[in-house]
Amino acid sequence: MKINNTTRIILTCLLIFVGLFVNPSDHTLESNGWLLAKIAATWIMLTHGTFVDRRYFFLAYVIGFAAEVGVAFKILHYAGADELLAVSLPAMTVLYFIHFLSKKQKQLLDILKVLTVSLQFTIAWLVMMHWMESHTWVSLLPEYSFWITFAYYIVLGIQRKTLYV
Repeated sequence: MKINNTTRIILTCLLIFVGLFVNPSDHTLESNGWLLAKIAATWIMLTHGTFVDRRYFFLAYVIGFAAEVGVAFKILHYAGADELLAVSLPAMTVLYFIHFLSKKQKQLLDILKVLTVSLQFTIAWLVMMHWMESHTWVSLLPEYSFWITFAYYIVLGIQRKTLYV
């Protein structure tokens, strides 16, 4: 089924609206839908990007696993949680920043992606270490950055005819 430009614009505006203005913080069905949408959007950008093709991508798996263990330890109040999080969350930011620097040509989408990754992991780290409140305007920056980046990714993909919506 071919989608015309008007439908694409409406879908993109809807995505931007959902991403910017609907930010549930409780554990309702709406919140779970929000999380699933973000996971799907991340998956789309990740599988179509160049980061997964790099030799050092396996480090992202290792760092991600360490972060998950750190979060589990934090929830269970085990020793070592803060240390795992203090290493793994900034390490993911550094790894993606190295990937960004390794690109020969940096476009606006690349800058938005590195900004989004940096905000996501830095704010998460600050909140999990209890150095920042989780319900402040600053804690919303990663969400805004993510959905703006994803909307730009969709629009760019449609313009380049590399993404079919």
